[in-house]
Amino acid sequence: MKRSPRLLLALSILLIGSGALRLSGGIQIPAVLADEVETCVDTTPEVLAALNDRSDRLDQREDILNTRAREIAEEEEALTAHIAEMEATKASLEDMLNLADNAVENDLARLTEVYQNMKPRDATALFTAMDPDFAAGFLARMRPDAAAAIMSGMSPETAYTISAVLAGRFTNVTVDEALTRP
Repeated sequence: MKRSPRLLLALSILLIGSGALRLSGGIQIPAVLADEVETCVDTTPEVLAALNDRSDRLDQREDILNTRAREIAEEEEALTAHIAEMEATKASLEDMLNLADNAVENDLARLTEVYQNMKPRDATALFTAMDPDFAAGFLARMRPDAAAAIMSGMSPETAYTISAVLAGRFTNVTVDEALTRP
């Protein structure tokens, strides 16, 4: 392996310097520096005590923070469980509401079908006795020919009242409400 002459020169200087120090008896610390070194040695126990106190305070803070972190984790776990419980309750309520809505819709559809299949003269007598808003709701769900047969047997005043209710059902109603009405 080829060696660099600079490297050899640097190693030679270090070896010569090391030998010279050994022959002269080592490095002597000047008197001014010796006093400062002695002062540092004297204050070392005080510094160590201060560092130990600081370390103890930091350990106490760490314990407090760890306790708080555990408490926060427990609270977060409790909140997560509570949220899950509330979501399950919400889902259950939505299912019950959907079931009730479906039952109401099925009942209305069945009753509308019954009214449509009645003889027009009998249905007219029944619809004439109904509140106009209630009658208009059923007539709006019926096939037009069945509704027309029932309304044609009504008095002009009753037919007009129900027609006005039917025509005005969507006044002052938002588009979303109008789309969800039958």
